[in-house]
Amino acid sequence: MSKTCWKCNQTIGFGKKNFSIKDFNSKKLECPSGFTKNDNICGECYPRVAIHSEPTHVDAFDYILKLIDSQKKKDDTKYEFLTRASELRKEKLKFEKETGVTCFLCQKKIGMLGGWDVAWVVDHSHSGAPEGFGLKSRVCLDCGNKMKDEKKKHEKQNRQEEKNNLFNELGTIIKKTPSAQYYGGHNAYLAGGTFGDAQNGELILTEKYLVFTKNAMRESKKWKIVIPLDKVIVGDWKIDEKTRRKSMAGGGVGFGFFGGAGTIHDTGKSHDIVVPYVDENGMDQAPRFGVSSITGNAIREWAKLIYDTLVKIQKEKPSEPTETKTSEEDPLKVLKLRLVKGEITKEEFNELKELLD
Repeated sequence: MSKTCWKCNQTIGFGKKNFSIKDFNSKKLECPSGFTKNDNICGECYPRVAIHSEPTHVDAFDYILKLIDSQKKKDDTKYEFLTRASELRKEKLKFEKETGVTCFLCQKKIGMLGGWDVAWVVDHSHSGAPEGFGLKSRVCLDCGNKMKDEKKKHEKQNRQEEKNNLFNELGTIIKKTPSAQYYGGHNAYLAGGTFGDAQNGELILTEKYLVFTKNAMRESKKWKIVIPLDKVIVGDWKIDEKTRRKSMAGGGVGFGFFGGAGTIHDTGKSHDIVVPYVDENGMDQAPRFGVSSITGNAIREWAKLIYDTLVKIQKEKPSEPTETKTSEEDPLKVLKLRLVKGEITKEEFNELKELLD
């Protein structure tokens, strides 16, 4: 049975798109006056009818505005659509104020699009979204700010706990810097990062350890080298000097950050600290570290502190016990040993023993 368009009274051909009362309800639009569940609207008439329908939900405003944008390209009566779009934007603001949602936490009324949604809450709350907080739930700005403050406080406490744990594990911290570099030398950790030949991280010197921790946003990407200072091979510990890369000075076309064509000259020397030691597996390692600073004095300060700490540890090591006289140095034991081996008889042993006595 063929259908007739409620708006234009034209027959809706078989297979042609048509719209019923269900379509208006699904888009949160009021049906036109006189439009019943048995009526249908053709695809040509529906956009104009829907554009002039009254929204019953905030999402319906955006739906109608999209229809207006698509219809402006097909219809010559643009002024009518522009006027309707302006009216809808004003109605939307009024609708949001009158039918706004409440804050999930404090129940204070907020605008339909005010406050923060579940994605924001998950990112800014240290414990995640509260139980029962759904996709359509929101929190007001005040509760959102409290969440952010609580997360900052929680993160600060975590950092303090990590610091305390580090103190308990490694001992008193003598010096630390967040701007250190690892240039390789440890068989388990490669050097070289995204932007250079080193891994950047934090270097910490304690009374018993030298620790390098690689910087990373994700905890899974972090790693650390923990060097017990009493395992350092002191004879091989050194400050290694290397030539920095050369640069161009003078006028002309520029190369990199340092001037342009001209005289090639050396920018100076850089120094790395090489700390050879025996790791927990009995393997020899020789990690190389650098410390960034504007004047270059930081690496000298670190070198002195590490040297002084190593010297202190060496002095505190217990002295080697003095060797007692071996059997070869004790004449009586030598005689007994010769007797056992059969080198002398018992009579000879007794005669020699009397001479010793």
